[in-house]
Parts: sequence; structure tokens; C-alpha cells
Amino acid sequence: MYILSKIDPQWFIFDVFLVAFIAWLAGSFLFKIAHPQGQKTPHSLERISTEGFGRAEWIGSLVVVIFYSSNVWVRFLLPPEDLEGGDAGPATLIIGLFVQFVLPSIIMLSILGAKVNLLDSLGLRNVNWGKAAALALGGFLITLFLLVLLSVSPYEQTLQYIFGELPDQAAVGALKNAEDPIDLTIMIIAAVVLAPIFEEILFRSFLYTATKKYTGPIFSIIVSSLIFSTVHGSVSAFIPLCVIGAILAIVYELSGSIWTNIFVHAAFNLFNVAMLLTFG
Repeated sequence: MYILSKIDPQWFIFDVFLVAFIAWLAGSFLFKIAHPQGQKTPHSLERISTEGFGRAEWIGSLVVVIFYSSNVWVRFLLPPEDLEGGDAGPATLIIGLFVQFVLPSIIMLSILGAKVNLLDSLGLRNVNWGKAAALALGGFLITLFLLVLLSVSPYEQTLQYIFGELPDQAAVGALKNAEDPIDLTIMIIAAVVLAPIFEEILFRSFLYTATKKYTGPIFSIIVSSLIFSTVHGSVSAFIPLCVIGAILAIVYELSGSIWTNIFVHAAFNLFNVAMLLTFG
């Protein structure tokens, strides 16, 4: 059956984000009504404690999500000419990285650190490194396996049929087009070091855990993965990012340490950067 008009990818991402966002809000409130005392006894496989997480952390996660998703919703508020910008220099990139990654993490960690010991809450000490390494390797290999399955499936052809030609994810396009060695170096550091550390702090240590506090792990894995995927603003990467978001949340829950999913995230991004720079 021929599709007379292709679906607008921007509206698709916005609609999915909106549905996930509303589900997040509704799920949290409904669980709070049904379980006024908080989450039931955790399952034996759960390693992530919600101690110290409350309304402040949940609201903080909400604000961070709205901030991160600006690339999804701001295009519907501003005229197209205001969204067109020139090439960013190294200084602009550094400032952007600080505002996007570092500052929100510092704020969120400060809020939580006033209530609990962050080393314990994030699983940064007394780590079982053998278990952490096994889970990190397993998470990375499972992610690659699932993405290989996607690559040999009719996934890309289906996307093209529904949406037409799709641009690369913004970060991928920036890496491809980077000619200045300084710009390229900054973007590689951002992808392989900064993003794994600060995205895991914000999306897993806060968004996932604060949502789990009020809804339980399964709902939190699903919703946090959807939000993690949509805030990147790419239809072509939507399913792959959902997959890695879910795996990162599961690995975090099983290991009890943020180190594990930082390693998975960093390895995945390093692999993608290497493939991109090697094969284009």
C-alpha cells in the first residue's frame, strides 16, 4: 500500500516523547495513590536503592528531561530561520557541553548529596569489579547483537518507506562533517567520556531511580528508555537508542553501580565513533 504523504519525523519524535512524558507523570501519580507508603519490597535481583529519592529528585529529573528535550520541542516554538546556526567553534562546543552535561549533573548530585552518601547511592565504592566487568561486557555484546539484527532486518527500508529520506543523528552528522582537528577531538571526548558519565548520572541514576521509586523497575525501564531515545531527536536512531537505554537500565539495576553502565555506554559510543571515522 502506497503512503500518499510521508510522516513528518519531527512530529513523530515529538508525539512519542509526549506520550512517554505523560505516561511517566500519570504512572508516578497513580502508583503514589495506590501505594502511599512507597515501593513494595524490592525483588532479589534489584541492586539500586531508592533511599534518599523523593519529590525533589523526581522534580529535578522532570526539569532535566524538559531541558534535554529542547531540541525536540523548541523547533515547534521558533520560526525555521531562528533555528539555523553557523558552525560552532571549539569555545562554543565546550560551553555547550558544560551547560548540557556538567551543570545539570552537579545540580542533581547536590540535591541528592544533601540526603545520602553519593558514593553509596551511585555504587561508586565497594564495587564487585569482576561482576561489574562481566555485566559491562555482557551488556555491550548484547547491545551489538541486537543492533546487528536490526541492521540485517528491513528496519531502515521501513523507516525510509514511512518517513522518506532521514538525516543522520545530529551528533553523527557533526562528527562526519568535522574538519578542524580541535573540533573533532572535542566531539570524540564528548561522545566517549562526557556523554557516558553525565548521561548515565542524569538518565539512569536520577530519571530511572526516581521513577522506580514511584512505579517499580519494569515501568521505569520502559519509560526512561523511551525518553532517553526521544530526547536525542533522531527517528533513524530511535529504536537503537531505546534498546541501549533499556540495556543500560537493566545493567545498572543488576550491578548496583553506575560504573558498569558508564563502561557499557562508553564502549558502545567508542565503537560507533571508530566505525564512523573508519567507514564514514
